[in-house]
Amino acid sequence: MKSARLPFVPSRRIAKRAASPPAESARTELPIDSARALPFVLLYLALVYIRPHEYVEELMGVPIVVSALVIAFAVWLFQRNRDFSAPHHGLMVGLMISMSLSVAAAGWLGGAVKVVIEFVPIMVLFLITATSRLGPIHFQRIFWVIGLCCAVLALHGIDQVGTGVGWSGAKVIEGRITYLGFLNDPNDLALAFIVALPMTLYWGRSTSSRLLKLLAGIAAALQIIGIYLTNSRGGLVALGCMVVAYAVRRFGAWRSLGVIPVFVLAFVLLAPSRVAQMSSEEDSAAGRVESWYEGIQMFLANPVLGVGKGFYLDYHQLTAHNSLVLAFAELGIVGYFFWFSMLVVTGVMASAVFKLRLIDEVGKVRVEARTFHELAVVLSYSLAGYLLASMFLSRSYVFLLFFLQALIIALYQGARRRWPDEVPIVSARKMFAVLVALEMASIVFMYLLTRVLLLG
Repeated sequence: MKSARLPFVPSRRIAKRAASPPAESARTELPIDSARALPFVLLYLALVYIRPHEYVEELMGVPIVVSALVIAFAVWLFQRNRDFSAPHHGLMVGLMISMSLSVAAAGWLGGAVKVVIEFVPIMVLFLITATSRLGPIHFQRIFWVIGLCCAVLALHGIDQVGTGVGWSGAKVIEGRITYLGFLNDPNDLALAFIVALPMTLYWGRSTSSRLLKLLAGIAAALQIIGIYLTNSRGGLVALGCMVVAYAVRRFGAWRSLGVIPVFVLAFVLLAPSRVAQMSSEEDSAAGRVESWYEGIQMFLANPVLGVGKGFYLDYHQLTAHNSLVLAFAELGIVGYFFWFSMLVVTGVMASAVFKLRLIDEVGKVRVEARTFHELAVVLSYSLAGYLLASMFLSRSYVFLLFFLQALIIALYQGARRRWPDEVPIVSARKMFAVLVALEMASIVFMYLLTRVLLLG
């Protein structure tokens, strides 16, 4: 006869362990937003903009910029919540390889390595930003740093106008303000202001502090003055388009018809002389259109890998003065595909965040969704302003372009974490045919536009 089995009764120690989740699982649960490397990224951005190592004697020769990026990268390596799901990472690698191959195909093997080395800081900043779990508070901090840095640059420009030389030692060029480093050209400085302006207006609107609102208003006003003092045609056209776009979005297409003419009149009356002279027949504009034509001829002669990154001036005395033309002339159809596809996919991601439902089923405002929507609008204004201005400038490879895209990627991924059912997965593979078609369409568009302007 078998003995009856008694029911198993766990000991107090076992029961306590079963009642609470394992400590290891609690440790592996990741917060929805976290970015340990962000403080060092912000430090890097501030140093890149202000560049004290170029005019403060005690800092000259000290690699503070590189050190900040290296520290940010080292901290990022130990982040457990990195998100590599965006298709941009493969596109970035393809872009870097195609840049190198374009130079090698042009006959300079050493230059192929140099191109990669020069692109590494841009890629590292992109990688850290795009893979981090950024939330609304992180974006506000980024906007603060960029907005305040550009306000300082505008003050520097005002100082330049008065003395001819700013406190950094940078000099006025033909009455146009400049700065140091990647901002040593008035057009680049205008681009920095264009990118910063929507960010500054956002953090001024989103704070409840009157002092911070006042500070944001002053910073935004300084940035607008800075754009004016750069006397950059591309910058002023981009600013004008941003104002028109805001008017249409804020007041609607019909109501904005009463606002836009007033702005256009003020723009014409107050714009600097270089903007008033802008036409396809003016010498500078004609030279730019002719350079577009030469860039198209370079592409037709070297359609696969282009003439080589950085080799444009070897074939024509003027640079392309158009970021699209520069990219497909130097990189060919292969490299241009990666460069152009990144922009298209970024736009699709921003559009996905735009479409978030702002009102729930019972009619209440979804506060967090609205915040993400507004952040997408701000970053889209900044990126669109950059792209509009770069239609008149050769700024295909500047770090700002890739950093803005990385911010939009991080915003999109933050929305995906919160609302996976509302925010669709964006796949470059599924869009491949569309991306190729748009790539070819952009080249045809520039060809037709150039032909029309040359005939005019």
